[in-house]
Amino acid sequence: MERYGKESLVIFTGNVVARQSGAVQYADRLEIYLDEKGDKVLRSVSTGAVRITTKDCKMGTARRVEYFELEQRMVLIGNARVWQEDNVVTGETITIFLSQDRSVVQAGKQERVKAVFYQKPETSSSGAATSSPTTASSMAPTKAGTPCS
Repeated sequence: MERYGKESLVIFTGNVVARQSGAVQYADRLEIYLDEKGDKVLRSVSTGAVRITTKDCKMGTARRVEYFELEQRMVLIGNARVWQEDNVVTGETITIFLSQDRSVVQAGKQERVKAVFYQKPETSSSGAATSSPTTASSMAPTKAGTPCS
């Protein structure tokens, strides 16, 4: 851990795990920017093998994640991917508004946004559960991750 008092910056390196407002970030490097007094987190920047889990079980990966405490906003940048159960969305940048249960996905210059959403299983007249994916763009449905516990 390194602390730079003038810049109100704290840097953690090597298998970092950070918990804030019900979300967890895993990364190789985490920079935390504090307020002038040094007692409140304003924002953080995670890089290197970044993974996130939100309090509502959304999971994600990206090259870089920026978290803004006041806005309760998390921005996944660079080959961003977010999933919840079997539902998955990918893009160059994904912004998650944690307090609003809302996300914005942006494509890169050469890539489209890709998404696969599964409807909740419905019971057919025979009593069997059925489910089919709703696919946006050209991404094939895949099992993208496991629900958090």
